[in-house]
Amino acid sequence: MQLGLRGYALFAILGMVSALLGIFVLPAFIRLEGPLYVHAIFLLGMVFAALAFWQLSRSPSAILKGLVIYATFFLLWYLEISAYLQLTLIFLISLIVVLVLSGIKKTENFRIAGFVAVAILVSYLVFMAFLGFAAYQHYNARYIHVEKLELPSYYADLSESDFPFIQNVSDRARIDIAPAEMAKFERIALQYTKPGDTFFFAKFGEDYYKIIPLTLIEVELAEPEPDYTKISEKELECCPTLVELMNKAKEVGERKDSRHFSKVSLKELGEVRKLIEEKGHNLEYKGGYYNVFLCCSVWIEKVVIPKCEEVSQKELEIYPALKKALVAADKEGRAIIKVSPEEWSGIQNFIQEKDASALIGVASPCILCWHETELNPSL
Repeated sequence: MQLGLRGYALFAILGMVSALLGIFVLPAFIRLEGPLYVHAIFLLGMVFAALAFWQLSRSPSAILKGLVIYATFFLLWYLEISAYLQLTLIFLISLIVVLVLSGIKKTENFRIAGFVAVAILVSYLVFMAFLGFAAYQHYNARYIHVEKLELPSYYADLSESDFPFIQNVSDRARIDIAPAEMAKFERIALQYTKPGDTFFFAKFGEDYYKIIPLTLIEVELAEPEPDYTKISEKELECCPTLVELMNKAKEVGERKDSRHFSKVSLKELGEVRKLIEEKGHNLEYKGGYYNVFLCCSVWIEKVVIPKCEEVSQKELEIYPALKKALVAADKEGRAIIKVSPEEWSGIQNFIQEKDASALIGVASPCILCWHETELNPSL
């Protein structure tokens, strides 16, 4: 095997390349999370190590020794980052000791171990630098969430309808209604709900509303009680969703939330309503005890555009991230832009000076929501 600095340099490059590929390149093709990054670095490192040992020695035995040592060190690294952080010092000391011994005892075995130690150490340092930078970014993350405000262009005009309670909603409310009224709402929703949405817009007088019809069955797993009404499988043939919820509640049991609900058709809601009127809300089915509840209501939210302040192009030049967010929201309807802490602070002061929750920055109003830490996936 060729000795000297060439081997150490080769394995240092090997460690760096395998770490960078495992962190930045492979995730573009394979979903990687947490320790899987380390697995990717390990597999890449094994391949590169085998090629490097072949380049240096052309010896199958040297390759085998190198891979065994590489796997041993990497196992120690994996244990250190995944479960036993107290092994960090032992891990680093062992790498340094091997490096020192490889320089003192210039035998093939020690030199192989030294090469592997260099590769692992460089991979470790690159990986930890990446984690440190990610932690810094997370801690200092700032985001602007901008949403375009506009009155709906596609809506149901309910001004002449039999739903006067809509105009009594000043902000938002959930209103229980009769099944007959729900049937009317569902016919309207079928016509005015856009694909992929669970709501539709309606106009009543001069105001606009966002409306969500709710026809739900909720099942709660309960403790055995003597006053529960036993019900047969035949009696539940007309209520397949109720049976599904009962089975799910029993399967999950106490391990998770024992309350389960599902949207159902008005027809099945009516069947379950008849069942409850006859048997009661507390049912026993196949050895399980359940509380059954119904929801036949509409969620109504008034569409309101808040006070808006106009922003000039000159002002936006001072805050490029804000300008980018407003332009993107004007085109796409909403935008989430990452901002540096310094610019975020300046934008926040700018909004406070404007004394408005919404800005007119491009062609239409946009509302800004602020997030100082990690982005909320629900946005």
